Amino acid sequence: MTAERRLRVTLLTLGSRGDVEPYLGLGVALARAGHAVTVAVSAGFERLARRAGLQTLAVEPDPRLTADDGGPPLWLRPSAVEGVIRLRRAARQASRPSGAYSGYLEAGRGADVVLYPALLAPIARTIGHRYGCALIPAYLAPLHPTRAFPSPYLNLPLRPSWNRTSHLLALRLSKAAMAGLPSSWRTPIPGGAPASLDPIPPRSEICLYGFSRHVLPPPPDWPPGVVVTGRWWFDASPDWRPPEELDRFLRAPGKVVFIGFGSMMDPRPAHLKATVETALTRLGCRAILLTGPCQQLDLPRSPRWSGVEDIPLDWLFRRVDAVVCHGGAGTVAQAARAGKPVVTIPFFGDQHFWGVQIHRAAGGPPPIPRRALTTQRLVSALEMALEDSDGRERAARLGARVRSEDGLATAVRLIEARLGV
Repeated sequence: MTAERRLRVTLLTLGSRGDVEPYLGLGVALARAGHAVTVAVSAGFERLARRAGLQTLAVEPDPRLTADDGGPPLWLRPSAVEGVIRLRRAARQASRPSGAYSGYLEAGRGADVVLYPALLAPIARTIGHRYGCALIPAYLAPLHPTRAFPSPYLNLPLRPSWNRTSHLLALRLSKAAMAGLPSSWRTPIPGGAPASLDPIPPRSEICLYGFSRHVLPPPPDWPPGVVVTGRWWFDASPDWRPPEELDRFLRAPGKVVFIGFGSMMDPRPAHLKATVETALTRLGCRAILLTGPCQQLDLPRSPRWSGVEDIPLDWLFRRVDAVVCHGGAGTVAQAARAGKPVVTIPFFGDQHFWGVQIHRAAGGPPPIPRRALTTQRLVSALEMALEDSDGRERAARLGARVRSEDGLATAVRLIEARLGV
């Protein structure tokens, strides 16, 4: 690629590791295509991005805009009204000169194109107006209204006829949540109109969704510019090697399940720990336990399980027989790619939605809401995941289809086409 055709790309990121990694994967793919990539990332993920060869610009993390207790964005909490109020207050406080938003504004300076997640749509619009760069929404969960399925963010028992309305309501809540952002931060020029709070771009613009069409088929009533590209994978380095103890555990005979709930903070950690321990003991199966930052699965030492704090899921899931997780989009995507049965135990937000989608696409047990989790329900779900040969074959077929996608190449091609490269 000639220097004249080299794009200056900025990727805005926000959230936990599962939220950030797809954008790092996209950044690596764009860099390999010859473009100059800068990733606006919180300090906690700078090292990860730099190890991948990406240029970074650190933005001050403002956990109030994502979660102050390991959970999802505040407006996605079960109490939507409380989330809106809290996020409005946080957005006002973000206007201080050292706040996260000033870092995002600086990251967009000089870019030809800015890619951004849904929660940063208002600041991305401001960057676009202020610097005249192109904007491409790059989202990980569906936001466009459709009659095909309900909003991932409103876990309500709705009739299918209410699906489209649920998306419109979720969008109203998101805009209400971000309305606390001072208009001065959304105004590209003095006296101009504030940038829109709506994360849905105009119908004439493209919008990329980084999930698999085999897990969630794109609905026919979406605009033509909305493209489900496939997942934007950010895989472990080829030279990554597991600790010897973990390698021996995985090579030992017998089935192994993965159990991990990401960065979720459980309101009843003792109950969660006891439920998992009792279920594993009753089944007699072995497990890899993701202890996480809250040590929720830090069970007493046993030859039947091994605890890990941090591990590349793309590497691990190829070596286990089933996955138990909270239903986070990234973990579900990795399990689908590996072709393994999934047991989801959703806590909140869009986790129940992804649990339903993987259940429909790959079979296996339906989601077990965290509040309804019991030892017997977990035992039954694990038995189904480990012993149902039809379900295991269906999961394997899904894995083959997901692995056949090249979401990164598709996204890069669409970005270059949008910029005329």
